[in-house]
Amino acid sequence: MIEQAVKKRSYTPCGIAFSGGLDSSIIAALSFEPELYSVGMEGSHDIQQTEKAAHLLGLEEKLHLHEITIDEMESDLPDVMRAVESSDPLKVSTAIP
Repeated sequence: MIEQAVKKRSYTPCGIAFSGGLDSSIIAALSFEPELYSVGMEGSHDIQQTEKAAHLLGLEEKLHLHEITIDEMESDLPDVMRAVESSDPLKVSTAIP
């Protein structure tokens, strides 16, 4: 059933917001030639997990990874808050990547 759902929603080219977690890894594994996109804090365990999962799937060459530095986050914070029209920490932290 999940295979059918992924196949129905897959396009070529296919881009996936990839965290390296179970959900995005299953979708990546079932997709045809996916490009994986991930954003995270520089040096975080999330980045390490993303790289490990892409490697295990044999898709490390398809991983487009951007590591956010503290300086980049601080300089972009006003723009992110303006874009989400909120200063709520949860909304802003979700929108930063």
